[in-house]
Amino acid sequence: KAFGRCFSFSQSENVAMWMLYCRHPEDLMINISPRIIRKILSEKPSIELGKWDDGFIAIRTLSPEEYDCEFIDVLYCDEYSDETAIKRSGELVTGVNRDILRGFTYYKKSFPWNYENECRLVVTVDDSLITDGANSIKISVDSLRTNSKVYHSPQYEGENAEGYERSMLRGTMKWSR
Repeated sequence: KAFGRCFSFSQSENVAMWMLYCRHPEDLMINISPRIIRKILSEKPSIELGKWDDGFIAIRTLSPEEYDCEFIDVLYCDEYSDETAIKRSGELVTGVNRDILRGFTYYKKSFPWNYENECRLVVTVDDSLITDGANSIKISVDSLRTNSKVYHSPQYEGENAEGYERSMLRGTMKWSR
């Protein structure tokens, strides 16, 4: 079974991303450095396998030998034009054979979504290890919090807690759900 977490290579806040993925004023954006991603891939920390029920409930801890971990760029595809094109992290390729794209079912999106610059951390666990209703994983990286910037939603109106940054978009946009 594969578990995934989506990330963006974007270098700054994006109005569309906040509007799509921000459900509550308390939501956060974490700016994770590439160094942290490399650390997750190279050191393979222990992962908790569990489920959600008013919070994460750990069922078992997986050792690094019990899972595979990879970081995959999402391909943004324009499959319906005469010049099939894909974009990946700023790289644009045209004239791509459409048949090649069929194998990328879970790692591709339609071309208009390319502003997201999405990549995915994918953790694969053997089905035999998934028991007792486990449906989620939790990766703990000790240095994640201290080496990352955390931004409040543009909708957040409270005081910033220590270590949190104000959104640069605060007060410039309003939306309702």
